[in-house]
Amino acid sequence: MTTPTEIPDGPTLTTALDRMTRASNFLSNGATLVADYDRDPVETLPLYMRTAERMIDEAREAFVGMMRDNGASWSEVGAALGVTKQAAHERYGAL
Repeated sequence: MTTPTEIPDGPTLTTALDRMTRASNFLSNGATLVADYDRDPVETLPLYMRTAERMIDEAREAFVGMMRDNGASWSEVGAALGVTKQAAHERYGAL
């Protein structure tokens, strides 16, 4: 598995796909991670969810950056994310 330090800076399709794959693997293994943890799952679940959300956000950011670097408009980015072009630009415009 690729570690965060091995992922190149800058949005590329490979970076976006790698981040999505890592998030998917984390989510797939999440039930086991929570169940195997020594603490109460109710205490563990919020940490797991925050980590999953962060990983998904990183994958989205890489995907949006890749789209924009390849000439996609904010309308196209918004459509890919299921939001308006304004919402996409407000959330990811600083990338």
